[in-house]
Amino acid sequence: MKNAGIRVGLTISIEQGSEPQAWSNGAFQNIVFLYQLLRQSSVEVVLVNHAHQPAPYYAVSPELNIPLIPLSEAVHALDVVVMVGIELPHEVCTAFRAKGGKVVSFHLGKQYFMVLENIIFDLNRGAGAVNALPLDAVWISAHHEKCNRSLFEITTQAPVSVMPYLWDSMFIDEVVRSRQLNYGYQSSKPQKKIAIFEPNLN
Repeated sequence: MKNAGIRVGLTISIEQGSEPQAWSNGAFQNIVFLYQLLRQSSVEVVLVNHAHQPAPYYAVSPELNIPLIPLSEAVHALDVVVMVGIELPHEVCTAFRAKGGKVVSFHLGKQYFMVLENIIFDLNRGAGAVNALPLDAVWISAHHEKCNRSLFEITTQAPVSVMPYLWDSMFIDEVVRSRQLNYGYQSSKPQKKIAIFEPNLN
């Protein structure tokens, strides 16, 4: 079944004159991956720029410049808003749903642990806040299901769905190409010890 005519907006925040840092966190990359995926489907997709002075483009790479639509223009033309790069104000979500739009919150991080850290250490970190936004659905990353599902089921009272992990080598490929790196892994030992350093906020 095709969703012809459905217009979807993914939120992002890029200020005029600033350069988004694709390597500063995973959100910028995940937005691009989801944008590229939806472009291959039958829906129309745009990036909604909710910034004080919105930039007109997201310069992902020399080959990819994604146009950005200011929030003031986008909400009147969309059917679905997916809050992935930044949350929208409560009044915007309420008004958008009142006219028949759907609001989805896509959480990429481990919000449950961030909430606990904020409570314990009196931090003021947006990613660790629980906001009572009116939502139609919540999407969470598969690797954070165990810690996040119950949190959002209780705090949002919206259906929670686990999304498949999206990834593409485009950002790594661009760094390798632009810096002319000799990149690749050559196995040297039959047994290996592997360490993963994560997360980048704690």
